[in-house]
Amino acid sequence: MNNLSKSIYGEPTVGGKTQIVSLNKGFEARSILLVDSDKPLIFKFIDGNKSEQESSHINLVNSVTPGFFPKVLYESSGDNNFYALEYINGSSLYDSVKSDLLLKELESQQYVKVSLLKLKVLHDLTRQAGTEGYDYWKIIVNDRLDAFLSDTYHCLFETFCSKDLIKDISSISETNNIDIHSVIGQAKTFFIENSPTELSLIHGDSHLRNILFSGGEPVFIDPRVEWDSKPNKNTGFFDPLYDVACLCHSLIIEDMVQRSIAGESFINDEMKVTDGAQALTQHYLYLAQQVIRIYMDEIDIKPNQFLHYMIYLSCSLLGCLKYKQQIVDADMYRFVIYLSGKLIFVGLNQWNGSK
Repeated sequence: MNNLSKSIYGEPTVGGKTQIVSLNKGFEARSILLVDSDKPLIFKFIDGNKSEQESSHINLVNSVTPGFFPKVLYESSGDNNFYALEYINGSSLYDSVKSDLLLKELESQQYVKVSLLKLKVLHDLTRQAGTEGYDYWKIIVNDRLDAFLSDTYHCLFETFCSKDLIKDISSISETNNIDIHSVIGQAKTFFIENSPTELSLIHGDSHLRNILFSGGEPVFIDPRVEWDSKPNKNTGFFDPLYDVACLCHSLIIEDMVQRSIAGESFINDEMKVTDGAQALTQHYLYLAQQVIRIYMDEIDIKPNQFLHYMIYLSCSLLGCLKYKQQIVDADMYRFVIYLSGKLIFVGLNQWNGSK
């Protein structure tokens, strides 16, 4: 074991000066440690080869857009599976906008804008045209939608839905005049016939807590290079609109969590979306359009791009259903189902109207 890993596995203090603090590890890492000394470091431990994948991705992105991620200072070899980063002393984008997640205030809009435009710089510098034979979108779209429609989805991920998820989906659909099964089927067909035509290096998990502000500039942390434990043959590359959808889904889900904790009701016992939740749905739809407009920076988005984006946004929201940390109760669970269907429905309408 080398000296760096000894300092992690050994005593929590060295000479009375170095302290080791365990940080929130998220959903992917085994642990994340802050080694607080004269030059603080972040150590991230991940199972398998993901540590090498992540650190390599960070180095690649930083070679294109310096300062996008904190610098990788050390990469482990052997069985330890960790890497060390410089420590960034800053507050998260979530901390900056948590009181205005619907982006009604100009200050919140500016924080989100500089984050999106930094993503756009990375995307534009690494954009690749032509995706023949590239089908990783099936993992993020088709496989996730198929898993969601499975009647074992709730059992596999121990979420809050009833014992019959399919019945829940059907009841929400019938009571609120939206056929969620049909909408999801159309989304899958659309992606088969209209798969993305461009790839770029992406962050892959650009939610609000993975963006830090230091000296007024956003610095991204904790990228993702593959999804649902399925390898991506073009590691680190995907449709850049996924990053935009990921940031937007984080605004929506964080706002929904706040409202749910505060006791706000979304869907009643008859599976009817409440009047308040109907109004909130319109706010979320406007927010989704606002975020993509900021990213496009006055360039008109094509209807097929908009539908790609709305489907990614829906899939990101549905992905939250796997984690109790992100879903407060059954009411919120069902509202996420409804909203995800509504987002795709709006995208499909715009796409069909453009033909």
